[in-house]
Amino acid sequence: MVIRLDFSVPEFTQIVWVSPEARAIWEKRISDISRAWIYFERLAVSQDLKPLALQHCDPKELPTLMRACSDLGLTVIPLRQEAMASTTYGNAAMQFVEGKPWVYRIVIGNEDKVYEFMQAWDSNDDRKIGEALGFPSCCQEFFYRNWVVDHWRDLTYPMVRDTFGDATHYRVSGPGACNILLRWLGVRMVSHLPCNFQCEKTAQMADELMQTFTEYYPNESNWMRQMLEWPIRWDSLHGIAIISTPVLKIVTSSDPLSERVIVDRNGMVYPSEGASGNQFPFKVISPVRFYKSEDETNYSDNGFSSRDTMNKAHSFVIKMVKSIDERLTSIIDLGCGNASLLQKLGIIYPEAQLIGVEIDAGRYNRANARLSRGKVLHSGIVNLIPIVSGDLIMISVNRLLEMGDDTRNEFFETAGPDVKYILIYSYGENNLLDSRLGWLSNFEEYQHVVDGSNEVVILKKVTQDALR
Repeated sequence: MVIRLDFSVPEFTQIVWVSPEARAIWEKRISDISRAWIYFERLAVSQDLKPLALQHCDPKELPTLMRACSDLGLTVIPLRQEAMASTTYGNAAMQFVEGKPWVYRIVIGNEDKVYEFMQAWDSNDDRKIGEALGFPSCCQEFFYRNWVVDHWRDLTYPMVRDTFGDATHYRVSGPGACNILLRWLGVRMVSHLPCNFQCEKTAQMADELMQTFTEYYPNESNWMRQMLEWPIRWDSLHGIAIISTPVLKIVTSSDPLSERVIVDRNGMVYPSEGASGNQFPFKVISPVRFYKSEDETNYSDNGFSSRDTMNKAHSFVIKMVKSIDERLTSIIDLGCGNASLLQKLGIIYPEAQLIGVEIDAGRYNRANARLSRGKVLHSGIVNLIPIVSGDLIMISVNRLLEMGDDTRNEFFETAGPDVKYILIYSYGENNLLDSRLGWLSNFEEYQHVVDGSNEVVILKKVTQDALR
């Protein structure tokens, strides 16, 4: 049984990078994410997406912030002085020390809500504080029970213990909104500590916030989403927690536990700058495999008469994929053949999750051997219709024409909620505007491009409304 020991480790946080290359790319990105989230919280309050924002502010910046917020009809109230932390997040507030760097703890909101918050703050009523900040009731209760009553500093272990019971190794999953293992970096989709890694109310709150965050900060939103889907390990013993990611480790103080406790969260994205290793969360990074001799000319798997014909057709599709002005994090090829096209896209999008679907056993086996990064599913397309999900789905028009009308409509109606684009291609037949596919014209946004005998249609932002 894991016991919390009767001592404490001074508050500290240290970042260790896996390589200079990883630091050169991700240190600035993380700083940009953290800074953008601070600005966004203030914007969210002004747009009634959040009732209040509880933040820190450099005393030199306070007058400017108060004027800027006043222009938005918001009030800024300093709550107390705190010592300046070395990172964005700390497990506990650091006490103000005369003569050392410090910051203000502030609350931002409209006058009435700030007044209600101040009453709760002055009376140390943590439940009322959580209500005023708009946190989910389940998370408020979790926080009160573990932080206020039981005095836990790092709520990671209580999150898994309350969900799965007493153990020493946990494997968790859930929406990125509930992943707070990168909070020491300021990378998080919500301002509160979720009650568990699958809290539905937290995920719902994050969805509403992230829509606006993405509008104002598209790059930072993209980087944040990627990071929250990296594989991550939280590893704690005797008051020291090490949070390992593919590009860095966070070493920080935690609650002293009598036994080593590990929390692993599998990810869907592995950054190209990530370290290679054979222990979680690292993975062995294999070089891209290029096939020679008979494998190189195995174009017939993909329905082509020659390798040159296949390469030309693939080049056209790749050009169209690149025309989507977005950094894709997942690509699915329904009917992938031997995965030659996916392999090429994997070079262009090194951070994207690659998934191929192939029903033919021989082509499936060859696709598995070819695709060094990603996975191939041995399945028919119809079987996957209810669960298909990814930034980009690619499918041949012939696969669509093989479906009945009802099945084809079901494909578009039930494709996963995360689907952003569907790319339909035709090689050598120019049949994308076949009368049986007349529903294409119902989409408000689609791109139709012909290149000789090859043809592509890209459907953008597929929704139920678009199908009417």
